Amino acid sequence: MRIGNSLAIMFRNYRVVILVRISVRSAEREGVADRVRFLRQDLFQTDLSEATVVTLYMLPDFNAKLRPMLDRQLKPGSRVVSHDYPIEGWVPDKVERVKGDFLHDHTVMLFEIR
Repeated sequence: MRIGNSLAIMFRNYRVVILVRISVRSAEREGVADRVRFLRQDLFQTDLSEATVVTLYMLPDFNAKLRPMLDRQLKPGSRVVSHDYPIEGWVPDKVERVKGDFLHDHTVMLFEIR
């Protein structure tokens, strides 16, 4: 997937460091590393106003706490992609089901800020 100027939001723990490293390598391999930032920091202290795409893999309760910040900071036309978990009060503009492994399939929801 080629997305520009995105911001991946992740928790601070050892597994995330590995995920960030893998994500950086993937961005380099896809030729988009100059347009993507992966941050490992306190999300609620992060300025998201310059992000054009925010990707999330958070539980619904966390997404609900994050929603006011996304509403306040993201510009119209910005997109939020949520993996598996909805954002309370938002209706996705697009939903795709992705075949998973033996555990479960995945749902990817795209929301556009208006």
